[in-house]
Amino acid sequence: MSSSDSVNLEQLASEHPMVVVSLARTLYALPVMNVREMVSTPEVRSIPHPPPGVRGLINLRASVLPLFDLRSCFGMATQRDESLAFVAMLEQRKQDHKRWLDELAASVREGRAFTLTTDPHACAFGRWYDTYKTDNLMLDTVLRRFDEPHKRVHALGADVVGLVEAGKQAEALAQIDIARNGVLSQMMTLFDAAEEIIGAANREISVVVSNAGKSCAVAVDAIESVERLSRDGVTGMDEAMAGQRVQSILGVGRRTKDNAFVLILDPAMFLGAA
Repeated sequence: MSSSDSVNLEQLASEHPMVVVSLARTLYALPVMNVREMVSTPEVRSIPHPPPGVRGLINLRASVLPLFDLRSCFGMATQRDESLAFVAMLEQRKQDHKRWLDELAASVREGRAFTLTTDPHACAFGRWYDTYKTDNLMLDTVLRRFDEPHKRVHALGADVVGLVEAGKQAEALAQIDIARNGVLSQMMTLFDAAEEIIGAANREISVVVSNAGKSCAVAVDAIESVERLSRDGVTGMDEAMAGQRVQSILGVGRRTKDNAFVLILDPAMFLGAA
């Protein structure tokens, strides 16, 4: 299979189940007849000057296979890069709040004005937190638990300023120490939990694709299902794109259960380069 001209897409979709995978919230499918197995991506060995889209080699039960990163093939940021960026952002916001409390204490000791925000919606974490949505139920649960301690940390700023203005510097510093070991520590634990969930959630899957004695592995975000697509919903990619050939995509299908679009991948995209 190399193009929508060389395969009957309607027959392929109706007579052969498809392995439906997700990639950056988009659904793709591979003919199940070309899928040998699906595994958690093992350790990847880098190789010098790899072909486009190839991340490296994996050893799967004594078989050495090239691993294609489907995100890289389509010009997307890799799942690993997205995960690392997300964790780095959370770590930065974690350090922000440590420095915020350190600066609050320093302002009291040095007798100067505290100039950082006491509004929990105005700090970098608050602006992100107020707008971020996730489908990950575990991450959503942890993030919801941030609301109360985050507001308490920032409210402490106003309380400390009031104590200083009343000449109660020692009491202000005592309140900061209580917060450092209490509500701030609680936030640090939540940041650690969120980072751990992100790392666990983004463990990618590799689909081993085979045909005519050739095999390779393809890294995807997740396996959604093995199912037959709707025969009536299949369109060749050339037709769907008004005559424009789209390399590696045979056509567009629809799932029977919810009519969602699925891009049907051409296994030759990988096997021809393996």
